[in-house]
Amino acid sequence: MYQVKLWKGVFKTRNVLYELEQAETIRGLSSRIIILLVISVILSAVSSCLGIGSEDLSHRLADWTANELAARKVFFVLGSVFWGILFVLLVLVVPSLLFWGLMEVDFRKALVLQLFVLTILIGERVILLPFEFLYGLKWYYSPFALGTAIRYLTDHSILIRFFGSISLFQIWTLVLQYRFLKRMTDHKPLYIAAVIAGLSIVFWAFTAFFTSIHIEKLI
Repeated sequence: MYQVKLWKGVFKTRNVLYELEQAETIRGLSSRIIILLVISVILSAVSSCLGIGSEDLSHRLADWTANELAARKVFFVLGSVFWGILFVLLVLVVPSLLFWGLMEVDFRKALVLQLFVLTILIGERVILLPFEFLYGLKWYYSPFALGTAIRYLTDHSILIRFFGSISLFQIWTLVLQYRFLKRMTDHKPLYIAAVIAGLSIVFWAFTAFFTSIHIEKLI
């Protein structure tokens, strides 16, 4: 039996991989999913209430009445919460299904892996929150990501957001996924790396397109 422990999975990966490989039953999976989902929703709600990400709305404040402004603030918060939920579902479910379908990894064990990945990514969001609030730093200009460097080469919004999605924390999750899949499957390392890289590129592209949507045109 394996008991899911998020921080141990993130920082003591070698021991956890062995325990997970030998486990026939897994406990604590559902509760950990709920905990991370709640944290993600709270982070999204707090960020939106602090005005983070609402820069595109500011130049239209003079065009709205007080009631219209209040309504748009509510929609903005709800949209942020929706993204917080969608983010968790995408990180947990999509990779787990692919690892199960393409590599015959036990689905529940793949979910455990993605819980560790999600823990790292939520940790990144927590670390970036003070920078975004205090200094108005956009997430894709994170000091831990490539977006800051790419902006000197191009002003294309989607490209900047794409490379801004590639951070040290993302690389950490890729290494974690590779180590897990190499341990849990008999597939060649190159195949494992290709699947992980392909999935990551799709996720980064989705993030770039989704976050480049101009909210003010929708609400």
